[in-house]
Amino acid sequence: MAETAGIRASRPLWWLWLALVYLFLFAPLFVVALLSFNKSPYGTLPFHWAGAYWYHQLFAESDLISSTQLSVELSLAVAAAGTTAGTLAAVALTRYRFRLRGLLVGALPLPIVVPWLVLGIALLLIVTLVGLGRGWPALFLGNLAVVIPYVVIIVSARLRDMDPSLEEASRSLGAGQWTTLCRVTLPLALPGVLGGALMAFVVCFNNFTLQYFLAPYGVETLPLSIYNLIRVGYRPDVNALSTILLAAALILLFFLDRLSAVPRGQRL
Repeated sequence: MAETAGIRASRPLWWLWLALVYLFLFAPLFVVALLSFNKSPYGTLPFHWAGAYWYHQLFAESDLISSTQLSVELSLAVAAAGTTAGTLAAVALTRYRFRLRGLLVGALPLPIVVPWLVLGIALLLIVTLVGLGRGWPALFLGNLAVVIPYVVIIVSARLRDMDPSLEEASRSLGAGQWTTLCRVTLPLALPGVLGGALMAFVVCFNNFTLQYFLAPYGVETLPLSIYNLIRVGYRPDVNALSTILLAAALILLFFLDRLSAVPRGQRL
């Protein structure tokens, strides 16, 4: 009884600590969104409501929209290729036993744990040695090498939680490996595949370091464009664009959560 009473007494402190942690994490995002409606072109106080002025400037005069479109196209291409390759690799690593499997599993997190600065320099040296140099192929392949481990780890976690007897039942009824993969394994692993695709897109979209080293000369993705802007000075339209991207991310996460939600009748 005393232990239960102690837990109940400490519960408000835990809620307070949780609220402070979330405030620490999300307060900068709210500040950026608030400043996108501030009239001051320098992001200073006092706050004066400017309505959608900076959003109008963003679409009318800023070159950030073209950079954003370029980053989205690159990230979609990398996410599509990385999700396909990473999902197949995850199936191979979790469903089959073969030589060097342990070595491959151990080496998988290396692109994640190695600092991106070191990775960017290493990839630049490699693409230079093989004759590619800085360009779209190098930019695509460099980002692809980074996002595949994320997809493999996320999809593998989903595959390990699945009941293998469902795949065994499919094969026992005469379905081949590819039929079982397409009609049983992948539909059941869809939440993990979608999570891996979203992670691959976000990692590629935000990867300033690799884009800095591998992007073609004169081409500016969104991270490179913002980097060049902040070297000159403050731009309020950056806040407007950040707010739009934040809203898009929240909407996307909401729909992904609804898509991967477990039906009420199947919950334990």
